[in-house]
Amino acid sequence: MFRVLFGSGLTVLLTAACATPVQSTALQVVGATSERGGEQSFHSGDVASAVSLGSAQSPEAAAVHASFRETWREPAFQRALAESYLRGSEVEPALTQREAQSRAEVLGLINDGKLDDAVARLQSLQGKSAVFDFMLGNIYFGQDNFAAATLEYSKAVAQMSNYRRAWQNLALAQMRNGQFEAARDAFVRVLSLGGASSQTYGFLGMMHAQTGDYVAAESAFRMVMMMEPSKESWRMMLAQSLFRQGRFAEGASLAGMLLDKNPNRADLWLMQANAYVGMKDVNKAAENLKIVDQLGGATYDSLSLLGNIYFNEGDLDLSVSAYLRAIALGADKDHRPVLEVANRLAARSAYAESKQLVQGIEATYGAQLQVAERTELRKLQARLAVASGATEEQVALLLRIVTDNPLDGDALIQLGRYYQQAGDAETAILRFEQAAQNEMFRAEALVLHAQLLVAGNRFAEAVPLLQKAQGLKRRDDVQKLLDYVERAAGRGN
Repeated sequence: MFRVLFGSGLTVLLTAACATPVQSTALQVVGATSERGGEQSFHSGDVASAVSLGSAQSPEAAAVHASFRETWREPAFQRALAESYLRGSEVEPALTQREAQSRAEVLGLINDGKLDDAVARLQSLQGKSAVFDFMLGNIYFGQDNFAAATLEYSKAVAQMSNYRRAWQNLALAQMRNGQFEAARDAFVRVLSLGGASSQTYGFLGMMHAQTGDYVAAESAFRMVMMMEPSKESWRMMLAQSLFRQGRFAEGASLAGMLLDKNPNRADLWLMQANAYVGMKDVNKAAENLKIVDQLGGATYDSLSLLGNIYFNEGDLDLSVSAYLRAIALGADKDHRPVLEVANRLAARSAYAESKQLVQGIEATYGAQLQVAERTELRKLQARLAVASGATEEQVALLLRIVTDNPLDGDALIQLGRYYQQAGDAETAILRFEQAAQNEMFRAEALVLHAQLLVAGNRFAEAVPLLQKAQGLKRRDDVQKLLDYVERAAGRGN
């Protein structure tokens, strides 16, 4: 009796015949077990570390990844994977009596927990039969060494091109190793060899989706639905493939069918909301997102989407409220999209709402902002301070900016203008001179400096500044000012 433990909690007891290859091999699946002393944990892969099937974690990618995990941990799938360690009833490589004895010897090493010895023995047997490559691949697969497993399974199918179980496990190993195109082709080969099953079609659909062929993915998922009509995860993945083709109305309808049976599934309401956004039906999308929130399923992405909808509809109070809640849930997210919203609010003269968002950004992301990002935030705060008449707050913010970056031309020019309006010409000139050291702001700073001098009838000093500014960036209005100042300087005024 040979015992192999799988991470799914299934214990597979193998009774392997040692005499001849025609003697039977029995399989028994018993209750969940845990690793015990002296028994080797030989698992099919931790579901939590399963290959990531998508980016980022968009709602679409999260749905596909969740469906992948669900399929991977199903008892039926785990049993099928476990059975791959036994000789199957389909076409198998023929074994001589000596090869069958060698196979039994390896199984004995595995049963005793001597995996290193089993690997060494299998390596010495390679080239004699595809079975030994396949068994070695199984050991590596059980150790989550999917690259090595892929190599061994490839050797097995190279020796025996119709070795279906080897093709099946090769596809699974390639999928777990992120080789989606190769896994797709291997799953197709399994089907061509008569290995049609819901899992094979389902994983094939996932691989088509990963390689961007959403039409083929749709076809595969529809095949799965015929074989497992009650399994909802396949319908969800079909809906995702429809979304990717821009067929949002069909996707929304499919999501609606799922919601009829599962009205408390926040992920389904969110899926349908994204479909409504694609259909440009923002009112229905907003209603769905509210339900997601009521069900306790609100996320950074769902609240940001709700905020976008409210913003575009002009309901700024509700928009800001949604964004602030999103920020609270997304401390690890990029702050720039919300900062852009704050800038757009300021451009609409919605200063109070913009200030609320800025405060939320600073409270959540302030400690992790880089100097340039912090400067951008403070410039917006300074603009908001000016709009509300809080000039002292504006100056304090601008001074903090130039402390961090002494050559920030924009902040230096704003400070120069403030001191000019306050009647402190010399301090204003100093700030304009500092701003002129920044190439991007040099021409503007020279003109502002010259204008201040002209206001004080210091024409001769203003002439070279205006000439330099025109040399950098010619402007008609500055040329008119230069002509006037040159005449005034010539008169000795």
